[in-house]
Amino acid sequence: MSTETIVGSRGLADLLKSETWDLHKEAETTGFINQVLRGTASLPSYISFLKNLKPIYETMESSRRWLETYPRLKPYIGEPIARTHAIETDLVHLRTFCKKPVCPAISPNTLTYQADIKKALMQNHPAMLAHIYVRYLGDLNGGLVLQRLLGKNFGLPEECLNFYNFPKIDNVSGFKKDFRKALNDIALPEDDEDRAIEAAKNAFRFNVALSTTLTG
Repeated sequence: MSTETIVGSRGLADLLKSETWDLHKEAETTGFINQVLRGTASLPSYISFLKNLKPIYETMESSRRWLETYPRLKPYIGEPIARTHAIETDLVHLRTFCKKPVCPAISPNTLTYQADIKKALMQNHPAMLAHIYVRYLGDLNGGLVLQRLLGKNFGLPEECLNFYNFPKIDNVSGFKKDFRKALNDIALPEDDEDRAIEAAKNAFRFNVALSTTLTG
């Protein structure tokens, strides 16, 4: 049975944005992501970045059962936005493109974050709303900028940058708008709202921690 209700003047996506703003900005100006923006990142670091994101998306995309609680989100969570296959494809192409052998390790931070997502999936937890907000809306909003910079900085061909492409979404701008509205149309009890906020903060903390480990 759905537990959704219609919200008032302040939606969940807007709330998550305001409550995580400082961490969001920190994630954009820290470590590897900052190096990408400045044009100083290394290609092996980018490969490690994707390698660490792969188990995160695999876990998020392993089950859609939690969506029974939030049916408004069903049109936006699925194959068109799934990133696992795109990451796998990029890693295959990058192995042949990168002249330096790379054997990236999975960060302990990744395993902790992955465990948090598994727990949220098993419990149909409102934390999943935070995870999709940080991951998928982040990919949709910042992906084109990173794609352009990575292509320019490393001379990467398009087949190495599938992670930032959404070929099954005809209108990315409209999709983002509708996806965000669907999140805003979900009201949570105060305790669940607090859990979602904390999960979003932890997701950004993971981004900062992972990015920091990949500098150099």
